[in-house]
Amino acid sequence: MKRLRWQIFTLIIVSAIPHYAVAQQHGKLSGSVSDAHGFSVTDADVILKGNHQYVTKTDSLGNFFIEAPETGRYLLFIEKSGFQKAEEEVLVISGKDINIQFALQERTTLLEAVAVTGVKENPVSGSYTIPIEKALRMPANFFDPLRLVTILPGVSNGNDQANGISIRGYSPNGLLWRLQGLDIVNPNHLANAGTLSDRPVANGGGVSMISSQVLDKSQFYYGTLPSNYGNALSGVMDMSLRKGNASKSEYTLQTGLVGLDFAAEGPFKSGHRGSYLVNFRASTVGLLSKAGVDFGGEKINFYDLSFNLNFDHRRGGSLSVFGFGGRSTNVFTARPEAEWETEKDRYDIDFYGNTYALGLRDERHISTRLMLKSGMAVSGQLQERTARSATVPYAHTVYEKFESNRRLVSAFMILSVKNTENISSEHGTTLTISADQHLQSLMQTTSLSYVPPSFSGSVKGAIIQPYSSWNFQLNKARLNVSARYLYFTFNRTGSFEPRTSLSFPVLKG
Repeated sequence: MKRLRWQIFTLIIVSAIPHYAVAQQHGKLSGSVSDAHGFSVTDADVILKGNHQYVTKTDSLGNFFIEAPETGRYLLFIEKSGFQKAEEEVLVISGKDINIQFALQERTTLLEAVAVTGVKENPVSGSYTIPIEKALRMPANFFDPLRLVTILPGVSNGNDQANGISIRGYSPNGLLWRLQGLDIVNPNHLANAGTLSDRPVANGGGVSMISSQVLDKSQFYYGTLPSNYGNALSGVMDMSLRKGNASKSEYTLQTGLVGLDFAAEGPFKSGHRGSYLVNFRASTVGLLSKAGVDFGGEKINFYDLSFNLNFDHRRGGSLSVFGFGGRSTNVFTARPEAEWETEKDRYDIDFYGNTYALGLRDERHISTRLMLKSGMAVSGQLQERTARSATVPYAHTVYEKFESNRRLVSAFMILSVKNTENISSEHGTTLTISADQHLQSLMQTTSLSYVPPSFSGSVKGAIIQPYSSWNFQLNKARLNVSARYLYFTFNRTGSFEPRTSLSFPVLKG
C-alpha cells in the first residue's frame, strides 16, 4: 500500500512540473476562419470576451492572432456580414498557445434594419460539433470525445466500460470512423471491453486511441448525412487533428485515470510555414499493474503514438501528414471454482490488439472560387483473443481462438466551387479498398461427442462513391440538392442515393 501511495504521489508531482515551469509565461490565441467549403474568410471580426475583451480581424488568408490574453475562460465570437455568427468556449492557460479553426455558414439577409442575436448552430440537421475544450472539461468521459455524444437524443452507450455508440437502436458496428476526412479502421483500444461475449467487436472499445491532446473539433452525425458521406448505416464520427504551434515549441505532460500523456509541438524552424505535433500515451492502469496493484485478476495495458505534421501553402490551404498507432493487451486469470459468477470466470484469457493509420491530406486554392482537396490513408487493425479453460473437472472447452484482421486503403478528391455569392457546389469521389479476415475455432475434450465447428472467411473489395452537391442560399433558408452513387466490387452491386434538404435557423432574441 505504501508503494502505491508513492507511485501516485510521484505522478502528481511530475504532472505539476511543466505547469510550474511556464506559470510566468503568456500564451497566444490564433486561428483561421473559412466558409463551409474551405475558402478563407477575410476581414471577419474576432472578439474574445471574458474578464477582459480582445478584438481583432482576420487577414487576407483568414488567419487571426491575439497576443498574450490573460488566463481564464472566454467566449470567442466570429462575425462577418453574409455569414452566421459563430462562437466557441476557450480556456486560456499560462504558457500554452491555442489555435482554433472556424468554418462559417453563409447567410444572406436583405433588410433595411435588423437586430439579431446569434445562436450556436450545427451546419447540418442531426449533427453535433464536439469542441476539444468540452471534451477536456466534461466529467466522466475519460477525455474521449465519443462519450460526449450520449447527451444527444436517440444516442446511447450500451456499456459504461466502452464507447460503443448505438444510434436509434442500430448496432455500434454501423458507425463510420473518419480522420481528416478519410475512412479508417476502428481507432479504439481494447475492442473487447464491455462486450457480452468478451470478444472484440468491429467498432468501439475501452478508450479512443487518439488522445485529446492532438484532436481539434470532431463532427458527429447521427441524423441526415451530408452528400460527402456514404456507406454508414447508423452515423459518422469525423475527427480532425489540430495543427502544432507554429510560433514556438511547447511540451505538455498530462496525467489522469486513463493514461500518462506527453505531447510536443512547435515549428520545424523559425519563419517556416510548417509545424509538428506528436503525442505519446501510456495506460495509467498498466503502470499501476506493473507497480503491483491488483485489478481483480485482470491486467490491462495500452500505449499509443499519434502525430500531425502540417505545411501551410502560400496561397491558402495546407498539406497534413498524419498517423497513429497503438497496442492494447488484456490478460485475465481464471478465478477459483468457488468464485465463478459468469462464464468468463472459468477461463484464462489473453487478448491483444494492434492498430495503425498513416495518411496525408492536401487542400489548395486554385483560384478565389476554386479549391481542390485530396487525401489518402492506409490503416489496419489486428485483434486476437485466446481462452483456455481452467483445470477443473468437466471442462467443456479446452481451447478457443478468435482472430480478426482488417485493412483499409481510402482516398478522396473533391473540387469545391464558389459559383456565385449565393450558390456553391462540391463534386468529388471517394474510394475505399477493404480486406477483412476472421477466424474462430474451438477444440473440446475427446470425452464429449459434440465437436463445435470452426469458422473462417474473408471479404475483399473496393467501394467507389462519386457524388455531386449543390447549395443554394435563399435569404435565411439553405437548400441542398445532391446525388451519390455507391458501387461495391465484391458483389458487383450499386445504389443511387439522391439527397435533398431545406434548412433555416431558428433565431432566439
